[in-house]
Amino acid sequence: ESGALDAVLARWVTPSSVDDATLERLRAEFGALNRPEALGVVIHDFLETLPSRVAAIGSAVDEGDSEQVRMEAHSLKGAAATLGGTRLARVCAALEEAGQERELEQAGHLLPELEEASRATQAALAANGVAGVAPRKESTVG
Repeated sequence: ESGALDAVLARWVTPSSVDDATLERLRAEFGALNRPEALGVVIHDFLETLPSRVAAIGSAVDEGDSEQVRMEAHSLKGAAATLGGTRLARVCAALEEAGQERELEQAGHLLPELEEASRATQAALAANGVAGVAPRKESTVG
């Protein structure tokens, strides 16, 4: 009976998608530079590109391009880890390894987890009050 309960809990209780300590450290670092708004801009840019980055990994898997899977997953892993997206970074690390080992079937099995981790990361960043930040203003030098 206990095993069944553990299985149900494992499905519904997932580790935090974003490391709050990392976000707090970044807030402090940007604040020390007198640029407290910069974190919001960085996160906004990350969230804006996240769907296309996830799609690029899926396309690479579909096209059988293990090197592209590895490169895209590596890039997204680094960006996610920098912003405290621990769950997304872990999934990307597994995808990177699958690409490295040319295990495209394994990579394909990881795509649903990538999608879920992406959604969870977006929600966690929004819950931390960093969603809806105005996009970076492009400078116009005349």
